[in-house]
Amino acid sequence: MINLKNLLEGILKELEILKGDRTIHTDLDDIAAAGDEELLKRAFTNIIINAVNHTGLSGNIYISLKQNGKWAVISISDDGPGIDERDLPYIFNRFFSKDKKRAGGLGLAIANEIVMMHSGRIEVKSKKGSGSVFTVILPSVP
Repeated sequence: MINLKNLLEGILKELEILKGDRTIHTDLDDIAAAGDEELLKRAFTNIIINAVNHTGLSGNIYISLKQNGKWAVISISDDGPGIDERDLPYIFNRFFSKDKKRAGGLGLAIANEIVMMHSGRIEVKSKKGSGSVFTVILPSVP
């Protein structure tokens, strides 16, 4: 059993240097999930790094962890430039990246595969010019 709150707090501590002057706001409830802690850590790290990379140097990132019925709902949102509507269907494809100067386009693809391995899913809402919201939905355990 994995305490998702502790997992997310640990990731944020590890990414402290990377975030720079960006502010990360959290609202995390104590919720547990079953699965491979290292894999889930990698998935959440990839999504959070993606948010950091696409948020301005003094921007804001919001992370929440809430219970919704039998599901743990983890929302990671930013006030970055958003994702073009035409690109949304491809963001979980391996090697997809609009910015060729950044990573090789594997982070979100890997995160999506890990979440699906845990019987979950990732939903994305984004509007060009107003940021993105990545919502990870995983089965929780009592």
